Amino acid sequence: MIKINGVPIQTERFPNNETKYKDFAQNVKPADCLVELKFESDKDLIDLMFIKKRLDAIGKSSNLFVWYMPYSRMDRQIEGDLFTLDYVTDFIAGLGFKKVTVMEPHSRATMDLFKKHGQNAQDVYPTKDWIKNMPADHVVYPDGGAQQRYADVELENIVAFKKTRDPQTGRILRIEHDYGDVTKRSKCIILDDLCSKGGTFIGVGDTLKTMGAERVDLMVAHCEETIFDGDILKNGSPIDTVYTSDSILVGEHPKIKKLNINVGGMYGKEL
Repeated sequence: MIKINGVPIQTERFPNNETKYKDFAQNVKPADCLVELKFESDKDLIDLMFIKKRLDAIGKSSNLFVWYMPYSRMDRQIEGDLFTLDYVTDFIAGLGFKKVTVMEPHSRATMDLFKKHGQNAQDVYPTKDWIKNMPADHVVYPDGGAQQRYADVELENIVAFKKTRDPQTGRILRIEHDYGDVTKRSKCIILDDLCSKGGTFIGVGDTLKTMGAERVDLMVAHCEETIFDGDILKNGSPIDTVYTSDSILVGEHPKIKKLNINVGGMYGKEL
């Protein structure tokens, strides 16, 4: 889905499945427009190209906010697979936005690739603000990636885990407590950027409750629809509440609490 200054672009479909775009030029007023990319399918990248071309044609400069960076999992050259994150960052950079802002990129390679392709880009981490306002005795890093991602956040009573994957299949082989003590009957919140089925967080949550935690919540910037295919939301799961945004997630569940993102505020304007 694409928005301009908070308003979704209107489209229709031709019989052959081509997209018919409704012209939005008369409704675009600010000198600098804020375009939002909320990735739902590859079609959004084509939509983004047409929208940017139209903005160029009417002389409107624009910034881009990417809610979740598509193809973040393909962040390096792997034999037999395409290095698609490289291609997508190159494609977006070629559209000529003044600045691209990515919300909590899943891969650290994202910003390096934008730089490589000459794009002025920044990454933003709303979870770093959210986590400071959460009532918890311990903040928990589920793996080494989370430890690095949030190392600059000043937090107390950190508990950290590490995990080992099969290098061929990517399957998690084991999850181990790394450092930090859990006080009895404490409230813990696991902090990370992305949840799919939630196997890592279930493993960490089980260990935390074995160590004495009374409550374990999860905070992630991005949550995929596959969360409904896993066990993390089921009865008996060690995770009590999942805090996330709607950067990807559409579905609802009593255990999921969605937190608000003020995209316009990141650019000093109200949407």
